[in-house]
Amino acid sequence: MTWTPGSQAGDRVAFVLQSGNHGGQFARVLCESADTGSLHVDAALLDAWLGEWRPVESWSLARWHEDHVDLAGVRVTFTAASQAGCRW
Repeated sequence: MTWTPGSQAGDRVAFVLQSGNHGGQFARVLCESADTGSLHVDAALLDAWLGEWRPVESWSLARWHEDHVDLAGVRVTFTAASQAGCRW
């Protein structure tokens, strides 16, 4: 997969294939990395996922940036995220 990468250091992406009725309890492949504009998912992972029983299938691609500030001795974390996906 390829896309326009995030513009800030620390931007992250995750691609998920999962199945299950509640919470993806049957089979799941999760690949997470820095947002460089591309992500390679090993074909062996896809083959293993396809070989499992899958009652409800879905995929998603999420992107996010996280940063923090210290306010009066308390660390406050901010996260901005977007996600696209599909269930079938």
